[in-house]
Amino acid sequence: MYASASASQAAYLLSKRESRSPTHLLHCRRACVSMMRNGRVCREAIAMLEGLERVAGPTTARDIESLAGNLLRRARKARGLDLSEVAAAAQVPVETVAAIEDGEVQPSLPELLLILISIGKELRIRIEDFDDHDKVLDERAARFPERQRAMEEHRDRLLDNVTEEPR
Repeated sequence: MYASASASQAAYLLSKRESRSPTHLLHCRRACVSMMRNGRVCREAIAMLEGLERVAGPTTARDIESLAGNLLRRARKARGLDLSEVAAAAQVPVETVAAIEDGEVQPSLPELLLILISIGKELRIRIEDFDDHDKVLDERAARFPERQRAMEEHRDRLLDNVTEEPR
């Protein structure tokens, strides 16, 4: 049996990783909190996320971490539903639907399918060869950190003028 870690212990473990970006640390913290809420072990969550990043690269890892939330949001908007309507159809708390969409909670595949089916949508999955395009770009960004930082700052300035879509 694994020893469980508190949120403060998880934050300490994560703070020891100077080479990680702030975005990566935020994703790890969210996953740890989510897994702790579900009675799972935080250290296990950190190991899983680090393994995913090592194999797929940080960009693909972030995409995978936000996949369930993005799929649910897209399905909900395609149906023209708000969060409370999805929650009522799936018989789950509104907070659960919001947490999934925000990437704070990662549902299991059966949980995601249940919510999607309850609003008249289904998930179809295909297995394809891995495309390492994002991993190659991540490696290039790691070789030229100043250039990457400048590009991210420019992107952030552009996005500061964009308003977020209402839920």
